[in-house]
Amino acid sequence: MTDILMPHQSRHGTNEARWLRPDAGWARVHHAEILAREAPDAIHDDVALAAFFRTRGNELGLVPNRLFDEGWYLAANPDVAAGVREGIFASGFQHYCESGFRSRAPHWLFSEQDYFTRNPDLTPHALDERGFHNGYDHFLKVGDREGRIGHQFFDPLVFRADALAAHSGIDLDRGLFAQYLASPQTTRTSWYFDPAWYLETYPQVRQAIEQGEYSGPLHHYLTNGTPQAFDPNPFFSEASYASRYPDVDAIVRSGGFRNGFEHFRKFGAREGRDPGNIENFGAYRSRPDVVRDLQIGRAPDAFAHFVAARTLRGVDVDHAPETLRGPFAPELCRALAYRRAESLLPLVARAPLDFRTFGLPRLSVVITARNGFLWTLAALAALRDCTRAPIELILIDDGSTDGTTTIERLVDGLTVIRPEHRMTLPARLTLGLSRVRAPAVLLLDQAIQLRLGAVDVALSHLGQADVAAVTGRVTALDMTVIEAGLTVYRDGNLERIGAGSSIETPEIGFVRDCDAGSAGALFVQTARLRDVGLDPEARSMGALLISLSLSLRQAGGRVVYDPAMLARSIGMTPEAQDARESARMQRRDRFRTLLRGQPAGAPFMSARAGADADRPRVLVLCDRVPMPEQGRDTAILVARIAMLGQAGCRVTLYPLDDRMPDASGLALTFGDDVEILRGAGAAGLAALLDGRRLGFDRIWIAGTRVLGQCLFVFHQMAHTLPTQGFVLDVSALRSVEHRGRRRLGGIHDHEALMADLRQELQDAWFCQGIVASNDEEASLIRQAGFDNVHVLAYTPGGAHEPVPSVGYASRRDVLCLPFIGAGGDAAHDGVDWFVHTVVPMLDQHLPPEVTIDIAGRRPDTVDLSPLARYRRVRLVSPDVTMNELVRTRRVLVVPDRFSAGLASEVLCAAAAGLPAVLSDDIALRLGWRDGDACLAGGVGDAARLADAIGRLYGDSDLWTRLSLAARDAAGSRYGAASALSQLRVILAEAGGKPAAATVSQSAPILDETLS
Repeated sequence: MTDILMPHQSRHGTNEARWLRPDAGWARVHHAEILAREAPDAIHDDVALAAFFRTRGNELGLVPNRLFDEGWYLAANPDVAAGVREGIFASGFQHYCESGFRSRAPHWLFSEQDYFTRNPDLTPHALDERGFHNGYDHFLKVGDREGRIGHQFFDPLVFRADALAAHSGIDLDRGLFAQYLASPQTTRTSWYFDPAWYLETYPQVRQAIEQGEYSGPLHHYLTNGTPQAFDPNPFFSEASYASRYPDVDAIVRSGGFRNGFEHFRKFGAREGRDPGNIENFGAYRSRPDVVRDLQIGRAPDAFAHFVAARTLRGVDVDHAPETLRGPFAPELCRALAYRRAESLLPLVARAPLDFRTFGLPRLSVVITARNGFLWTLAALAALRDCTRAPIELILIDDGSTDGTTTIERLVDGLTVIRPEHRMTLPARLTLGLSRVRAPAVLLLDQAIQLRLGAVDVALSHLGQADVAAVTGRVTALDMTVIEAGLTVYRDGNLERIGAGSSIETPEIGFVRDCDAGSAGALFVQTARLRDVGLDPEARSMGALLISLSLSLRQAGGRVVYDPAMLARSIGMTPEAQDARESARMQRRDRFRTLLRGQPAGAPFMSARAGADADRPRVLVLCDRVPMPEQGRDTAILVARIAMLGQAGCRVTLYPLDDRMPDASGLALTFGDDVEILRGAGAAGLAALLDGRRLGFDRIWIAGTRVLGQCLFVFHQMAHTLPTQGFVLDVSALRSVEHRGRRRLGGIHDHEALMADLRQELQDAWFCQGIVASNDEEASLIRQAGFDNVHVLAYTPGGAHEPVPSVGYASRRDVLCLPFIGAGGDAAHDGVDWFVHTVVPMLDQHLPPEVTIDIAGRRPDTVDLSPLARYRRVRLVSPDVTMNELVRTRRVLVVPDRFSAGLASEVLCAAAAGLPAVLSDDIALRLGWRDGDACLAGGVGDAARLADAIGRLYGDSDLWTRLSLAARDAAGSRYGAASALSQLRVILAEAGGKPAAATVSQSAPILDETLS
């Protein structure tokens, strides 16, 4: 044998794998005797050394460098070790070079499978086409310089940062992994293992390293024979974890995991299990900043995030003093804000703020000031920074004696009005309003600093004819909320919504109507403001804005609260008690006609207060916050919530689970008009209902499990709930999925199905309406004895709406879009069976260049990278949009062998003209017949499915006919208009009211229907 990789290298020419190249220094030390005997010229000649390893190294069983660990490889692969003992292989390295490189790990600090799992843009076939022998070769040549990770305990970026901080002399132009292996290995390589702490805690490890048994502390931790006896860092305790979680300990002892920390890394951290040495780890992992960082990939899990934060910041985040954990002192915040305002002076002196306008401005800003020069300047700078809209700026200077007297030198385009005598606040503002030219005006306090986008958001609302004013979320300097709109009660008393809460509190994070805004910034339509005027008796800015808001509402306008209209106050002076009482009585008397329809201000009435309290209120209960990527059921629930909003309902979402997705993800999924609360289980639901007595008109329950968990609360809190109006949404029946699983085993038992169904629906008697997603499951529910069943078949995200179609010739490849919610579910089973069983058959039906593209988001716990080892299979990046996929691929395949509910991805594809090959069950639930709007591929029939894919892919006439038919079918039965009409019927009948014979598709649900 002359070349240990001759068959594989022939495809790559001279592109030698990095793990094949001899490390001259290392090889001469480790193979000194053999080299002296077999190749003495190689002792001093690198060329001769390379030639020796290429021609003789394999047969002699020699490893050329430290990138391959022979001892570990044989221990990890007993079959290879047996082959070496029997003489089949000269060494484990020979086995790796001949075949093991394709899938087996070569080293205790690299995993071929993990590398592809963590880097979905890389597949074996893609690397082969680019000249790499395997993932390890790519990692050594390119990957570790790019910061890619091939093992949980080696993050190149962590190693580089720690090595640079320690001045260890690493060469950034060379591979970091190889340099680590050549070092004493005391540098940190991940947030999971602390080498310095490990050596200090276990002195016997240092002794074993000095004796040559291990190359370093991490080598010892990952390869020692008693892994449960050693903790990897000061924050995780093997003993505590085993004691706290005996279920995990039993699996570890049976060999399922190497130790408790392996389970914790793979599952426990995400499940919220306690690592043992971190106080309140559950609270830490739920912090909004931690959730956000995990969402954007700054850390693999909350545990690594905790260790990184503590290490990098040098702060004990677990036992931080109260001054670091709690709100900052107001005096400190104000001092910092003042210093920041001071820093503006040299900047605006050189480059004045520019408010010059050419033509009609979009917004006029009226601000009144008496001294407070720096605060005024900071407010104007924030105003200019937050928008590029043309602004007319008017300042009324009420006898200032500080820098305000010359402020126009620092602000171009500023109109300054200086009255000759002292005037009341309403009179000063009225004077400024006389100069206003824009269709919208902002009444602004000098202590208010608007944030980015606030002006644009407000102007977008004021573009609606019925919106008279816009207020927003105003915070203090420590980012606690001062006000998120106001509720005004019948007696004139006020409730500042969200006061004292965090800026990220869900209850103030959605758009709604409110009674008023008072916190120093109110956007108003100019014409409406001139019609109603300002209250001449108002003594403060807050009182004036409240009075103005109520006047606008009394004149028929709406006051809208939008959390994106964000502002910061540098400090508000509270009114004296007697002034507040006087203002309350004046409000009560002046606006008695408007206020007589407000709640009386009794406890628990705030839920029914507010200017939009007449909108139907729907409480949606679910097990967790639904996100489209979590699976078909949750994607459909997202669509249900969107439809409720379109139907005119005010939606509050309460998940029983307390985990919250990232705020940006919530905004993209639900928009800004859904109230999303943080869940706290059934107990939290009881507290919610108690705090919002009679605050909901309908209760929408997502699934029978949620109903079962909440049923006791419904009985306990019946006095807080409507008598009727409970809707059970069973978008997918578990019993139907169980029937499919039994059917795969050859069991066809209708009685078992009905028994499962009755068990699943055991609590459904409580609800006035039951919603199914398809006719088949609705029929089964009726067979179980329920007559209040409706079908609401609607695909998520509005993707069913018509989009421009792309023809047959412009498309290529086969698309598989599994909505995987959890490992082992129907979608996961279907794609796994399809790739392993059907894809090999497609060589007889498809051209060789056609690929099977598997797309769609999936949980981190589901690894599809092994499927990409098939030549045709490609894993599509999650960043590729659904719209792009359905417009460019030629055939969609949905290979589920068992499932329940509606395959919404088929409707998304059909709307774009992409025809599909479906299992018989999927086609039946859609109401599509084989050959009409789709091709049916049986149920678990690999040969039939492969044949159908081949026929549809290769027959342009068949493809065109099915494309048009599927598009028509999706639009006619599953359109938004028909779904919205059906939703109105469901909500009306659940409330005990007959649905109207005809309902305007553009009108909200009528009060007489739902109230």
